[in-house]
Amino acid sequence: MTLRQQIEIEKFKEELALEEQQKREAEDQQNYQVYVSQMREQRVEPIPFEKWRSLIPEEFRSADAKARGALASSRASWRQLVNMTAERLKQHLTDDEFEELGFEGERIHGVFEVSEFALRDAMQAFIAAEPRFNRDLHLEVLSEFIAKQGIDPTSATNLRVAFDLLVKMNMLPEAPEQRVEEQRSALNGVNLRVEPDPEIERRNRLRDYEEKEIARYAGKSYTQRELDQLDSETFARIVRLRRFTGWLPPSANL
Repeated sequence: MTLRQQIEIEKFKEELALEEQQKREAEDQQNYQVYVSQMREQRVEPIPFEKWRSLIPEEFRSADAKARGALASSRASWRQLVNMTAERLKQHLTDDEFEELGFEGERIHGVFEVSEFALRDAMQAFIAAEPRFNRDLHLEVLSEFIAKQGIDPTSATNLRVAFDLLVKMNMLPEAPEQRVEEQRSALNGVNLRVEPDPEIERRNRLRDYEEKEIARYAGKSYTQRELDQLDSETFARIVRLRRFTGWLPPSANL
């Protein structure tokens, strides 16, 4: 093969690639206009073309036009729905919205309506069942959302529903080190996050149980262990709340 033939072949390949690129550009523009029409019918502002097109994953860039368009439009619509829902959650929800989201019980109108000890029990049940919850990062945002919406926080179900909403709507902060680890994990195909040590967590719970002051009465502070050792009448007088029946011995939870 002569040098001239090689040059002609390379030029032909470049022309084919350019034609294919122009064809995909035209197809994507056509699919984008369909997306724009759908958004305007719903009175939603469509995202710009380049941003819409960037939602097509690399592995789908060579797929047929309908598949590319459907994927980009569905991902764009989902992101916009998430953003709109997140903005709505920052406002006061109607009673119908409140019920549809799965919250239980009546709305409350102040912290005076909440028992500190019932709240503690609900939080303990919620934290035990929700491994994604990070007290340092999430508690403030979760508390603000609960207060704004008048959610009864003594219900572990309400805590779970509220937290899950905030997670799905990307309204919770992430630890910087967690984001770095997840990015590295995605690049290497390996999960680099360090799982918590169950023994250390058990020791921390035991220390809190024996040493952390959670109630004060008549000038004296009480730990959870000291409260559990009280008789029912003394316990009720100190915490102003009846002891729950069927409560497991403290050692069973440690």
